Amino acid sequence: MKGTMVLSNTDQDSITKNKDELSKTLTQKLQADTKNANSKVEVTEVRPLSDGTLALDYHCTDVSDNEQAKDTLNKAVKHEDVQKTIVKSSKTDPPAAKSQPKATNQQSESYLENVLTPFLMNFCES
Repeated sequence: MKGTMVLSNTDQDSITKNKDELSKTLTQKLQADTKNANSKVEVTEVRPLSDGTLALDYHCTDVSDNEQAKDTLNKAVKHEDVQKTIVKSSKTDPPAAKSQPKATNQQSESYLENVLTPFLMNFCES
């Protein structure tokens, strides 16, 4: 099974460096379902799209239940651990001047929910 996740506001080089971590995290999510306990997710390529977003191509192996796998991966991108990995690779503004207050936890969570929420699209099976 192959698929693509589209990520906004992320840096291609940073995401590429975190491919293994993303693969591991997505694999853990997929394996949490007993039907797909032997499945593995490998992020195969990170490529820029014309609108400035990034396509994260992945390949799943040893999937027993394709529908459950699709649902699990669709939901996985909203999980905190997956988003933390993506946030590590986010494009950031230049450092703020020392006189400006730092972002609060609530502001960071809002940024996560509203700006960095990736979504699953162009799901195809092979």
